Amino acid sequence: MRLILIVIGFLFEYRRIEIINSIKQSFTWFLLLLTLITTALIFYFYTKDSNIKKKVNMLEMQNQLLEINYKKINSIYTENAKLFHDFNNHLNILYQLVQNEKFNEAKSYIENISSPVKQLSGISWTGLDILDIIINSKLEQAKAMGIKFDINVEFPANTQILSHDICTILSNLLDNAIEATSQCESEKTIILTIRKIHYFLFIKLTNPSTNATSNFALYPPTTKSNKNLHGFGLPNVYSVIEKYNGSLKCTNENSNFKVTILIPL
Repeated sequence: MRLILIVIGFLFEYRRIEIINSIKQSFTWFLLLLTLITTALIFYFYTKDSNIKKKVNMLEMQNQLLEINYKKINSIYTENAKLFHDFNNHLNILYQLVQNEKFNEAKSYIENISSPVKQLSGISWTGLDILDIIINSKLEQAKAMGIKFDINVEFPANTQILSHDICTILSNLLDNAIEATSQCESEKTIILTIRKIHYFLFIKLTNPSTNATSNFALYPPTTKSNKNLHGFGLPNVYSVIEKYNGSLKCTNENSNFKVTILIPL
């Protein structure tokens, strides 16, 4: 009888230990699951916060670029307003110069007062006013730095690509191209090609570069005076291209930096 009680007691103790171990095991799994969920939530909110900060930085960069272009365009309009305000005075001066047969001075005077108008009007490259203004403003900027432009543009009509997105791509790429070309001592020519190839918008920009690195880095060393503006231009371009499921390829060969973009139409 005593032996039976010992066996029963042993079985009860074994069962009690088994239940305790089961509870401990369940609690351990619960803690592990809770830790995984907490880690996942922390990672999610951290990633979300990082993406928000990145988008805010990109928007700030876009606003700065737009502000720079706006100020340039606004200054040209201001010059034109002053010019037309003094139109009668200019005519009188020209009349006096011609009357006194000072033709060379008259020619120089006409060139000086017509310069702002030439800057504003420019050439219609794409048929999109804001895009043409950006190309012409960058063209004038490059010309002032002794940089030549070879522009071949056949912009397709009725694309689904928003004009401000195209402006983001071109303004950033042209700024980078002008900056890189300005560092070169010879062969300062930038080549811009835009056309429709099958069902894609094809954009190619080529410029000389002093950087001998064969592989293009997303954040190459900057020579910009404003270091804060560096690093956001290309991410802005990538963001727009990803928006339209496009592709971007950068190569640096034989001291020529090339950017090729394809965007589905």
